[in-house]
Amino acid sequence: MIAGPAPIQVDRTHTDVQDYWSEYRDLDEKRFRELWMPWFGRERFQLNANDDAPDLYEYLKFLVSVRDGRPVLKFVRANLRAQWLRAHFPDSWIVHITRRPRDVWTSAVGRGSHRVDMNLEPDPTWGAFPTYYSMIADDIGLAVPGHPYRQFYALWLLGERHVGAVADDTWVYEDMVGDFPAWAGSHLIDAGLARSIPTVRVRGDARGAEFHSDEWYDQQEAEVDALLATNFSLTEQLVTDPDQ
Repeated sequence: MIAGPAPIQVDRTHTDVQDYWSEYRDLDEKRFRELWMPWFGRERFQLNANDDAPDLYEYLKFLVSVRDGRPVLKFVRANLRAQWLRAHFPDSWIVHITRRPRDVWTSAVGRGSHRVDMNLEPDPTWGAFPTYYSMIADDIGLAVPGHPYRQFYALWLLGERHVGAVADDTWVYEDMVGDFPAWAGSHLIDAGLARSIPTVRVRGDARGAEFHSDEWYDQQEAEVDALLATNFSLTEQLVTDPDQ
C-alpha cells in the first residue's frame, strides 16, 4: 500500500479537504511504481486520438479500476490529451472543468501574495504553476511574445478547444460558485451523476483577478485572440479534428 509523501499544508480555499493523498493510499505501491512514468507530467502534453501511449493507458486504467463504485480521476495537464483520452476510454464520462483564465493566472502566481507581475519572464517567486505552463508551451511548440500571461492565455484557449470538442459536459467554476444549487440541479441531478444536491460550502474569497486591471487583461487576450486567428501554423498544428 502507498504510504504517501509527508503531509503538506492544505490550501485554505480547498474546503473540507484534509489530505491530498487519501485516495492513493489504497493503491498497490509496487504496481503503482511499475506503471508510473516521469514523462506523464513532463512531456508529450499533446496526444491526439491515434497517438501511441500504451504506458499511459495502462497507468490510467490501473488508477480507475482499483476502487469500488464510480471512480473519479482529476487529470490535470490533460487538456491537449483529451482527444486521446476519448479514443482510449470511450465509455468514460469526460467532464471539462473550466475557469476564467485571468483568475487561474492569479491563483497560479499567488492570490493575495502581492507579488510583482510585470516581468516579461516567469519569476521564480511565482511558484511552480507558471513554470509548468511554460514547460507545456515549449513542449508543444507554442511561442507567444510579450508578458507570460499571453502565452498562458493562448495555452488555456487551445486547451478549451481540445477538451470542448470531446467533453460530455463542461463545468464553469463561476457558475458553480454563483448559484451552486441551480448549477448542481442541472449538471449533477439532471445528468444522472447524483441523486440529490450535495452539501458544499462555497468560498467567495478565491475569485477575481489580481495584479492587473480588467482593461489590461482585456487587451492581452484580444491580442492573443487575433494572433491565433491569423497564425495558421499555430492553430493548424495544435487544434485537430477529433473525428479524424
